[in-house]
Amino acid sequence: MAMTPSSSGSRPARASRPMRAALVALGLVASGLIAGAAPAQPAQAPTATPVLVVDLDRVLRDSAPAVEQRALEVAERRALREKLDGMKRALEQEEAELVVLRDTLPKAAFDKRVTDFDQRVRAARRTAQEDAAALQARIAAAQAALQQAAQPLMEAMMRERGAVLVIDRKTALAVAPAFDATDALIARLDAMQPAPPPGPQR
Repeated sequence: MAMTPSSSGSRPARASRPMRAALVALGLVASGLIAGAAPAQPAQAPTATPVLVVDLDRVLRDSAPAVEQRALEVAERRALREKLDGMKRALEQEEAELVVLRDTLPKAAFDKRVTDFDQRVRAARRTAQEDAAALQARIAAAQAALQQAAQPLMEAMMRERGAVLVIDRKTALAVAPAFDATDALIARLDAMQPAPPPGPQR
């Protein structure tokens, strides 16, 4: 019976060593978890406003609707140039005829021919200016229509990516690839064939 107290008293001592070891091990694990989690805290709590960046110049140059519009523009410019060249050749031919008639027509008749020719030259110049201005207006309207078509696509990407702002690449000094939505916008515009028609003139 004398041995009982000593043996029973030794059990807590023996039991306390595994307990302390477990606590120490648990503390080491907890310390490791805390130490491992510390570097990841800044990445888990970003405070920057979500932003998408779009290279609008590239969208208006490389998207399929932009390429199609540019081809139409080239064709219209060529047609206008051919029209103006034809007008110029006709006027040059008439001018050469007037030179020949100068010494054969009466002065009054010749002067009338010169006056009529001068009016046709002025009219041709006015027509050329008006046609060129109309072509430029159509080109500008087509570009504006393409930008208008891109607007709802950009808004959809904003909602999908949780962004609150879209900025043009020209205004950004540096852009992380994750924020560049140019290729995605071009892909969505490519799916909109044919190219959107020009918008209403304001």
